[in-house]
Amino acid sequence: MALIRLNNQSLTSVTALPSAVDVGKVLQVQSYENADKFTWGSNATYGDITGLDACSITKSSASNLVLIQVSIGAWDATNSNSQRHIRLLRNGVAFGGGTAEGSRPSALMFIIDHQYNRPKPVSHTLLDETGTDLTVTYKLQVYHNSGNNTIGSSTTDTDSASYARTPSRVILMEIGA
Repeated sequence: MALIRLNNQSLTSVTALPSAVDVGKVLQVQSYENADKFTWGSNATYGDITGLDACSITKSSASNLVLIQVSIGAWDATNSNSQRHIRLLRNGVAFGGGTAEGSRPSALMFIIDHQYNRPKPVSHTLLDETGTDLTVTYKLQVYHNSGNNTIGSSTTDTDSASYARTPSRVILMEIGA
C-alpha cells in the first residue's frame, strides 16, 4: 500500500491543512446575545427581538457561506394553547423558514404551548448562501397571537432560585467556500 503524503509530509505528521486551503474553514465568528428578559404583548404582528435585531457579518469573499446558529433561552406565554413563532430576516427579507401556504406563514421556529408558565428553549442551525452580498445583516422577529410573551424567563419571573433567567444568542460563522 502506498503512503499518502501532503506537503511532502506523512499523514502522521500533518497537524493542519496548508494555510492556502480555506474551503470549509471557519474564517470568522460574530456573536450576539440578549441576556435580559424580553416581553411583548399579542398584537398579531412581528416584533424585533431586542439585541438580536441587527446581527451583521462582513464576509471576506462573496462566495463564502454563513453558518447561523440561533438559540432562544426560556420562551413562555401567559395563555395556554398559544401559538408563537420566530422568523429570521436577511437584509430585511424573511428566509430560512418552511414553505408558507394559505394563511400559514413561513417560520424558522414554532411553538404551540398547551400550558403556560413552562418555559421552553428552542434552537436552529442553517447554512446561508448569501449570494454576492459581502455584508449581511440578520434579524430575529417574533409573532404571537394571544396573551403576553417572555423570552429569557418564565412569564411570572418569580424571585426564587427555582426560576432561572436564560440568554438568547445568534452566532454567525463565515465558512470558506
